[in-house]
Amino acid sequence: MRCDGRLKYAEFLPQDARFPIILPRKNCVTKLIVKHYHEKDNHTGGTNQLLAALSTRFLIISGREEIREWEKECNECQRRKAKAGKQIMAPLPQIRLRFSLRAFAQTAVDYGGPFITVQGRRTRRQKRYLCLFTCLATRAAHLEMVYALDTDSFLNAFYRMVNRRGLPKEMLSDNGGNFVGGHKELSDLVKELDQDKIVKSTANQGIKWKFNPPHAPHFGGAHEIMIKGAKRAIYAILGNADITDKELMTAFTGAEALQNSRPLTYQSPNSEDDMPLTPNHFLFGQVGGQFAPESVDETTFNPKKRWRRVQELVRHFWHRWIREWLPALNVRRKWLTVERDIQTTLY
Repeated sequence: MRCDGRLKYAEFLPQDARFPIILPRKNCVTKLIVKHYHEKDNHTGGTNQLLAALSTRFLIISGREEIREWEKECNECQRRKAKAGKQIMAPLPQIRLRFSLRAFAQTAVDYGGPFITVQGRRTRRQKRYLCLFTCLATRAAHLEMVYALDTDSFLNAFYRMVNRRGLPKEMLSDNGGNFVGGHKELSDLVKELDQDKIVKSTANQGIKWKFNPPHAPHFGGAHEIMIKGAKRAIYAILGNADITDKELMTAFTGAEALQNSRPLTYQSPNSEDDMPLTPNHFLFGQVGGQFAPESVDETTFNPKKRWRRVQELVRHFWHRWIREWLPALNVRRKWLTVERDIQTTLY
């Protein structure tokens, strides 16, 4: 049976196009014809493209539904469109939920780059790298420029961070050779020190270092997303211009200021609501940035009372951190269902 349509007098078209063969749905012959045309397009044509190819000769009743049904049965299409195995989003690790009342007590570190800088009369070019330290609780960032990927360069950057941000209690990193070497040297340094002095001195406590499993970058999402944001800000500042080491270091500080002034909580349009928390609140008690309010108090005050005021202000920010920031981390934004674990079969 053929269809008699409005193209009866289109003599330049072949007869099959003017009077297409009518094919019923859910028929074995129809399925074989759809399969033939689908494989002829190497499984790459979509529903519309396959329907157009079939329309030059056939008129399939409910043709789109018939094509979609075969696309679901096609093994090659299932293999190409298969999604990677996933499991429900795991709870946050304990290192991200410490209540320490200071920033950078639990810190993650990662590298980014390289960045090409010019030396001297712009004839030599050298590689420089970004070493990013991020607080796992407040999400504050500290950026350092390193000159190589060896252990000594990393330790120098680490000590510069410690001198300005304080000694971390716990460190988290991947299994890079420079991080492993830095951990070994720090461990040897603690062993060489007098244990009594370590106990008495609060500045020389040993650092608890944790490494993510090898070949598992998804374990370091907390610092990988910070590296992404830092590189985006640095490239926006520098563009494609030739830069020196000093200019690159200035760009790093600018990217650090941008990251630390980003809001962590919801910013309400109501002017009477509290200002959203930022990492700068935990670093020096205000929003920060180019238009930061003055924090100098010119009135006479008692230093003891002023110290208590600073302590209460820091405690207030941490209470807001518990009340506003932590509950927002409880929501799973992806990987919402429990899936069957992938099993391997040994032959």
